Amino acid sequence: MFRSLFRKKIQVPRHDENWQVYFSRINNQVTSVIVDINVAEIAPVNSLSEVFYLIIPFDYANEEGLPTIESYKLINEVEDKISDLIVGYGENMLHVSTLTMNSERLQMYYCHKVENSKAFLSQLDKDFGEKLTYQIDHRHDPNWSDYFNLAYPLPFQMEMIKNRIVLRQLTEAGDDLKESRNVHHYLAFREEKDMDEFLQFAESERFVLFLKEKRDELWKLGISRQDYVSYEQIDELCLPIWEKAKSFNGIYNGWESEVIRTKNQ
Repeated sequence: MFRSLFRKKIQVPRHDENWQVYFSRINNQVTSVIVDINVAEIAPVNSLSEVFYLIIPFDYANEEGLPTIESYKLINEVEDKISDLIVGYGENMLHVSTLTMNSERLQMYYCHKVENSKAFLSQLDKDFGEKLTYQIDHRHDPNWSDYFNLAYPLPFQMEMIKNRIVLRQLTEAGDDLKESRNVHHYLAFREEKDMDEFLQFAESERFVLFLKEKRDELWKLGISRQDYVSYEQIDELCLPIWEKAKSFNGIYNGWESEVIRTKNQ
């Protein structure tokens, strides 16, 4: 009774979740990373100083250690149930990422104390019994190093995530991404000389300048070219522009294109 009366309830700062997926390499292993990138806005949370891993092995992995289509259905069912259990029993636990590598699914949480996981794990055992095999791991991580070093995307990976967000918007609007189209890219430079050097690169790559103006002490540029924007091609198109802008002290602000709907829509 007294233990429950004085159990400490931690206030986890609120944030708008923003789950994204990308591929990385951890310990030279191909890794699929699912991460709530908006956690970075509140991290590190002083009261959640322990990183906790729920590690679940899976069958039917491909040669890179990632799940096959056969495995995904079971994984999704298990993780949906785990998500429900965290809401009900995972007091003072915040799920920030899931890493998939080497035939294992590693759910990363931050918690106040490892003891916070006991009720959750107990209910996990009751609900799944011997049908679920898992391991746990944890350590003190007050700076949230695992989140920032393992889960949070590097700058170029963040650009790849942004590219896929735009592609999803296009496909949701009825675009099958099969047609080439005029793709508009937007950039900003503080110094005119940096902008001019970048424009030399853009012209050499056959981009057309459609916007050039100085606003709020920044030079705003818009360049365009006829290109394909499939999931396989988009990074090859955009990352060189992002890298070149960065080399000239500029900022790449992304791209857009018209929606090209299929004829039967």
